[in-house]
Amino acid sequence: TGAYRLYNPTSDKIVISRDVKVLENES
Repeated sequence: TGAYRLYNPTSDKIVISRDVKVLENES
């Protein structure tokens, strides 16, 4: 499966996405 498991701390759930954009915006 080419899907990514993304944890969303805002909605407190794991989102399965097949189209993930990696944002290098961590401070």
